[in-house]
Amino acid sequence: MDSIQAICVKVAEEASEVSQAADKIVFYGPDAINPKDGLSGLAKLVDELNDLEAALQLLREELGESAFTDLGLRDPEAVAAKRAKILKNFEPAVAAGRIVLTPAQVAG
Repeated sequence: MDSIQAICVKVAEEASEVSQAADKIVFYGPDAINPKDGLSGLAKLVDELNDLEAALQLLREELGESAFTDLGLRDPEAVAAKRAKILKNFEPAVAAGRIVLTPAQVAG
């Protein structure tokens, strides 16, 4: 395994931990305190997002920042398009009353 592969394994691991933290917010809420570590759900999610960002930083250092920027990482148009797609996918659940969005979330 080379360094890029090892870092990608770490990126995948950290992304999975972000997913787990987000799932716990769905079940317990952002303010619920985990008795094991004393962190709120939101604090744990932020902690895991920071861990993911560290792994991504290692990957950017290994591959070079241009490898990411050339492919459009953090491209505002791509991000806006994905955001719009997510909100579009929410529409049936919003119509059914299963998701409630604020006007600010809808407006972006």
